[in-house]
Amino acid sequence: MFIPSRTEYAISKVDIKKASKLLPISGPGQISQIVRGPSYLWAVLHDERISNGEW
Repeated sequence: MFIPSRTEYAISKVDIKKASKLLPISGPGQISQIVRGPSYLWAVLHDERISNGEW
């Protein structure tokens, strides 16, 4: 779980797992109906330190 610095709500491990199973995704709109904080999750999952250039 993590809490983005610009919000006060938590993004759960479950949401992270849901989003990661759908990778690669082109943008947060593809997961907006599935997870909470899709823009935050998309940004985290597409960070080079996470993606290792795989998506």
